[in-house]
Amino acid sequence: MRLLTLTHDMSLSDLRREIRYTLAKLRARPWASASVAAFEAQLKAIAQAEFDLAALRDRAEDANAAVDEADQEIDRFVEDTVPDVREAVKKDTEAPLYRGLFGSQRPSEFVRPTLGAELDQLRGWPALLKAAPSAELRARAKRCEDLIASADGALRARSQADDALAVFRASTLVALVSSLNSARAALAGEAETLRHDGKIPPSAAEGLFRLSARSRPTRPETLATLQEQIREREAEVAQLRSRLSELQAQRARDEQAEQQRRERDAALAALRAQQAETAAKIAELEKA
Repeated sequence: MRLLTLTHDMSLSDLRREIRYTLAKLRARPWASASVAAFEAQLKAIAQAEFDLAALRDRAEDANAAVDEADQEIDRFVEDTVPDVREAVKKDTEAPLYRGLFGSQRPSEFVRPTLGAELDQLRGWPALLKAAPSAELRARAKRCEDLIASADGALRARSQADDALAVFRASTLVALVSSLNSARAALAGEAETLRHDGKIPPSAAEGLFRLSARSRPTRPETLATLQEQIREREAEVAQLRSRLSELQAQRARDEQAEQQRRERDAALAALRAQQAETAAKIAELEKA
């Protein structure tokens, strides 16, 4: 009897198809009625695993969204703080306070990374803001501390969500596949024993397990076999198209955000140039 060993790199959907196929076969063979309940239990175990995996993936998606939201909140805070910083240092970008906050970066460069380096540098802001010469900057220290704590929480939640997914794949999924293989091997052994003892005909012990595309022996093509292969390929293509659409949508969002950031930087640069020109004219008129 040809029996494919299931592996943990197979999707839960594919595992479900294997067990459902065998279950349908068992229900059609009177001698195998005692095994129906066991395979129904395996099918329920797969359904539970699918439910748990979906919940873990949702948790990971929520955590990623929270990280992005924390990053955007920090970006807005930094950008809103820039005018107060410039005023406090009299537009001297070499002043110790300005250098302490932004280092050698322009504010537009400071906010570009997604947390990571930006968050690391932001950790030094509360102390600098509390000691700043202007009341406006000192008032921003508490908000800065809150944003750092929120970002740390978001990153921690994302790490925990990723760890939970990894544990599921390395533990729960591996144990499930092992259980499925054990149930299938036991059924194959029982069928072989009954056939050997003459309690069932040889044909009754065959065909209990679906042969996947990677293990299916060469056989003449028929209309039915071609239709089955087409259905399998169409399902795979549908899954790939869904993943492609998600990635394309994410890329479009990223490109739009980058374009908006470039436009904002250009607008800020133009306004600053205009502001500098206006200040120069005012100073010239006041001197005259």
